[in-house]
Amino acid sequence: MGVGDETNTWTPPLGLRGRRRVSAPRTHCRAVAVAKYKLRERGVSRASDCYAGGLLRWLSLTRMHIALVCLLAAGIRVIAADVRGIVVDSQSGAGIAAVTVRLTMAGELVAETFTDEDGTFVFEGVVRGRYRAVAEKDGYVDVLSPAETARCVVFDSGGPPIRLNLTRTGAMSGLVYGSLGQPLSGRKVIAVARRVSGGTASLIQQGAAAFTDDRGAYRLYGLPPGRYTVAVIPEGEQIGSASFSQVYYPGASDGGQAEFFALKPGEQRQHLDLPLTAPAAGSIVTGIVTGIPAKWERPNIVISLFADTGWLIQTVVADAEGRYSFNDVPPGAYHLVAWGPIFGWGGDEGPLASPRGRQGSRQITLGPSELTGVEIELRELATVEARVEPEGSSGKTPGCSAAELFLRPVDPMPHASALRANIVAGTATIPDVPAGRFRLGVRGFEEGCYLRAVRQRGRKLDDLMIEVNEDTRLGLILTSGTGAVFGTVVGAEDKPAPAGTAVILVAELGGFVEEDARTASTAADGSFRIDRIPPGSYRILAVGSVVSKDYLDPEFWNEHAGTRASVEQGSSVEVQLRVDK
Repeated sequence: MGVGDETNTWTPPLGLRGRRRVSAPRTHCRAVAVAKYKLRERGVSRASDCYAGGLLRWLSLTRMHIALVCLLAAGIRVIAADVRGIVVDSQSGAGIAAVTVRLTMAGELVAETFTDEDGTFVFEGVVRGRYRAVAEKDGYVDVLSPAETARCVVFDSGGPPIRLNLTRTGAMSGLVYGSLGQPLSGRKVIAVARRVSGGTASLIQQGAAAFTDDRGAYRLYGLPPGRYTVAVIPEGEQIGSASFSQVYYPGASDGGQAEFFALKPGEQRQHLDLPLTAPAAGSIVTGIVTGIPAKWERPNIVISLFADTGWLIQTVVADAEGRYSFNDVPPGAYHLVAWGPIFGWGGDEGPLASPRGRQGSRQITLGPSELTGVEIELRELATVEARVEPEGSSGKTPGCSAAELFLRPVDPMPHASALRANIVAGTATIPDVPAGRFRLGVRGFEEGCYLRAVRQRGRKLDDLMIEVNEDTRLGLILTSGTGAVFGTVVGAEDKPAPAGTAVILVAELGGFVEEDARTASTAADGSFRIDRIPPGSYRILAVGSVVSKDYLDPEFWNEHAGTRASVEQGSSVEVQLRVDK
């Protein structure tokens, strides 16, 4: 059946059910021409056997239903099916009621529903394609790696049922008190986890901060099970020098001496008390901020002092001439970050800067003596434009789509968490990027592509590290030659491990594990397979089930050796694992 022929009966997708069938207005059927063009691009001259799922990746969500009608008008056969599944507790296996389940394609929301009392759900009339199902409910969290969470492909007759696992979150509470045992109110407390990224170990805040009440009490909740410590840190929202340095549980000023503990699913850990005392007198850091436009009102420039670990130590506001001063700073390595103009204060977020403002930074090392005249130059925020480059001398770019480019700051950088953009037609543009060092990443490829290198100012950077000081153009060197790891898992008496046994894979870089991880589950015969793995060295471990994010903690891999595997471009590696106890 070709374009322009009579089409088969079509089941409307969710959102069109119960509506009267109407002809799409001619003005809205421009998508037909685009659809035919896309089909010709893919080498399809007759569309009767062409499904609409791939085309929906480039159609915007707001026009999806109109576009489907237009596809029908173009003679394209659209096949739909029901998608069914269940959401269960990862520990008990019982179904969870009233869970929000969302179905997305290439990051766009397609449909949303809720689970019944037994945890089951159904999406009706879903067009064939590659989708991701995500479950959310207060008090629960998905501890599997995002790359593995419920990817389902819907075929003509509907795909296999989806099984989504959620784990109960935990909470931590305690008191913050002064040197005389008095309760301290209004103190900022955070949960801290160990992570490794790009070969560098660091301490990372997890979840939202909590502030102590009039009793000095705090409570951190909604935390995924895992290994944590807690810390009380200076309030970055307050103007002026902080009167104390950060303190880690049970009272250490150095994060390397903090006591970490395992928070289990649903656990309410109490009595995590933090003593807060004034630090010994330190040195003074003074300087001036330059590059402030004359049209800006003053004072509205904020300067923050970050420890080398990334923790905020003190925050001050520059005077009318751009001068600033920090008092009682202990010796050590620090990052100074200045930005503005500031138009207010935002609770946990601290000073709120204009999105079209300026920012500057300096690294300093402070000894026992006073450090003066430290200049920080404000620079305009830059735009980073990245374009997919042809691979090798072939002049062809790999057919990679549905991807997102992101910049991960290497140095402390306020308000830099949203530096990402979708790759559309081979190009991604990220505006408002502060000056500094970043590590590039690309995720969400559907065709098994990966980012092999990046080109900046004619230099090929295999470590994916870039430095931004002005508007920057990058070349993304992609390849589709990802590999795979497959094999079997055995348990007691060398028999195949039970179905659903978890397999965890993490990348190694410079002797450290990367924060990015992959997970999979075994079949009834103990077999497993993880596809779309970029070339590199990996560690693999099989465990009964995944009920925490311990596998993201580098200390976890000091206790569990696992199996090492090296994946080459386009290769598949077979391993045999034993369930780790």
